[in-house]
Amino acid sequence: MAIKFRLSVPAAFRMAASCLFYALLLLVLSRAEHPHMPAAHPILLRHLLEGSDRAFLSFGAAAFAPFEQYLPPDGPISFIMDHPFSPYGTTIEQLYTAQSYLTPRLLNPNAGETAGLIYCSNKDIANFRMAQNGYQMLFPVSDGKGVAVKKA
Repeated sequence: MAIKFRLSVPAAFRMAASCLFYALLLLVLSRAEHPHMPAAHPILLRHLLEGSDRAFLSFGAAAFAPFEQYLPPDGPISFIMDHPFSPYGTTIEQLYTAQSYLTPRLLNPNAGETAGLIYCSNKDIANFRMAQNGYQMLFPVSDGKGVAVKKA
């Protein structure tokens, strides 16, 4: 026994109309031009990849420009803030911003290196943190900020 399937005229018309609609939609999408995305300018791309252009730095990174002339060109540098380093602390953003600005150098958030970048809120906190970690200020940059060296 064969099952007969019969469509009414309105149902057949709806099916044909929907097939035609989706066929036209597929045709339009396949023929549409994709937006032209220009390639990155070669000079900008090179600066970005080398880290040599300051245009790609975060907003607060310019605060670390005065330190650059006093820091050693290579080797790790301690980064001392108001409170001892905590990966969950609120001041970790300062460390990341400083690291992005001073990129060829490596900032160590723990005080153990011979050179240290002191980045405290005021002079009293900076003096306390330097005494706590055995540093003495070598080049003060501003109130509570400067470059220090480990006491011998």
